[in-house]
Amino acid sequence: MAVKIRLARRGSKKRPFYDIVAIDSRKKRDGKPLEKLGYFNPMVDKETEQRKKLVIIRDSVEKWLKNGAIPSETVAKKLASIGFQGLEKFIEPVKTSSVGVSRKEIAKQKAEQAEIAKQKAKERAEAKKKAQQEASAGNA
Repeated sequence: MAVKIRLARRGSKKRPFYDIVAIDSRKKRDGKPLEKLGYFNPMVDKETEQRKKLVIIRDSVEKWLKNGAIPSETVAKKLASIGFQGLEKFIEPVKTSSVGVSRKEIAKQKAEQAEIAKQKAKERAEAKKKAQQEASAGNA
């Protein structure tokens, strides 16, 4: 039985609230968990004394990780943010090719490439014209 540590959604429409659970990987997202390990409330802006954004039962999470449970990428990021070690292998690296590039920058790059192409075409046309002049001068 493959056990995963993942989020199970609770809460109403447009008001998400997630339980962090240990569950058999073959069960559906909101199926019956083996154990509840904490919760995550994305609607809380700042961490306060009364309501916290992320609450974890540390001993239970450590027990499941030692027994081979695999955290989802989201849960691995949350656990790493509060100090759990060794979860880097569950977090995929950010693809840097298109991240952080605005549309203006892309348009600027395309304009620069078009300008370079125009210059090359102009140089080729001049070289061709020069070659024709030399050929006609050699024939005369």
